[in-house]
Amino acid sequence: MKRKSLLSLIGSICLALVLVALPFVGACTGPASPTGPQEPQGTPGPAAPSPEAEISPCEEFIHVFEKEGVTITSATLVAATSTVPEHCDIRGKIDPDIGFAVELPTDWNGRFYMVGNGVYAGNIEYAAMEKGLSMGYATASTDTGHDSGADPMGALDASFAYNNPEGEIDYCYRAIHLTAVTAKEIIEAYYGEPPSYSYFVGCSTGGRQGLMEAQRFPLDFDGIVVGAPALDFSGVQMWGIWNAQALLGDGNIPLESLPILADAVYEKCDGVDGLVDGLINDPRNCTFDPATDLPPGSFTPAQVEALEKIYGGVKNSEGELLFPGTPLGAEVFAAGMMGPASGWAMWVIGMFGPSLQLLIGDSFMKYMAFEVDPGPDYDWKTFNFDTDPPKWHTYHQSLMRLTRICRSLRLTVAR
Repeated sequence: MKRKSLLSLIGSICLALVLVALPFVGACTGPASPTGPQEPQGTPGPAAPSPEAEISPCEEFIHVFEKEGVTITSATLVAATSTVPEHCDIRGKIDPDIGFAVELPTDWNGRFYMVGNGVYAGNIEYAAMEKGLSMGYATASTDTGHDSGADPMGALDASFAYNNPEGEIDYCYRAIHLTAVTAKEIIEAYYGEPPSYSYFVGCSTGGRQGLMEAQRFPLDFDGIVVGAPALDFSGVQMWGIWNAQALLGDGNIPLESLPILADAVYEKCDGVDGLVDGLINDPRNCTFDPATDLPPGSFTPAQVEALEKIYGGVKNSEGELLFPGTPLGAEVFAAGMMGPASGWAMWVIGMFGPSLQLLIGDSFMKYMAFEVDPGPDYDWKTFNFDTDPPKWHTYHQSLMRLTRICRSLRLTVAR
């Protein structure tokens, strides 16, 4: 029987989202490669229409819509294809540098559908927008204030936040809110009426964005669909560093050992819910112990110690739990979007180099975690679980003060 668990499915889905399109930009609703009309190469000026040419309401919109702090950079009528209907593709910027796109179908269903981002964002999720557009929704997405194409690791790179706390705020929540508000105003200006219902859909970072919207701006959307939200963002990235440190040196676990680990986990945990069916109903109800439940001799003492740390969670030297451990179940190879995959293969141990947990967590520590960013020379192996986490409290207080300043000075654009 094919083994799987809810957590392994979530791991496979979110893994696929990161790998779907290089350079590492993904949204949980689909691949992140742009499918809408692209920016032309170079910067030629617009061609002057002939006297007989008829300008569509879409193309005229760039001269019609006006809002302080918002610039419409293009408005293009796009012909219908096999996957999307005819629509008006609008691109723009919200001060200081928040890029957005709004796509308005000619045959509109009267509703608004906005999509979230993946990892550190930096791209407009055209493919994810296409799902709503194909059903007649007016759709929108934002790059959250930076361009991941300019970053060495794409959406896995947080270097946009280097000594840029306002950019962090735009990424964390402000860009989603302002894009939602602006998109609804564009919709009303274009169709002559506001959307009857507004929805947000996102997973991983998009899930976090959706929950931030619900908490901070509950009137932006009538419904929010959230999957696998990256909550406690600082804790999640610290967890990635913890797992990577545990696997250093003799603690490293090779890919070929994962089936042995998965078999042992499911042997111990599958039947806990009373049914042996290849599913672990609730990993918290299983007390798997790597020291006693693995086949004798299958893992070295150093590897067993690494597994105990990974499952046991992030702790300081006093034994205080700072962040929960890796749940049981995602070790198994299960069906995924790109074939059989283990949630551990890319996220925990790394198949082709550093794990995704480490890449994302390392970038966070370099550019987002501390009040004074240590920068590109920071060594994740030096992260101290006693002294470094308390520093975040002071920095978060500083960010909250800056948030209040930004809200009073710049959120007037959102009315």
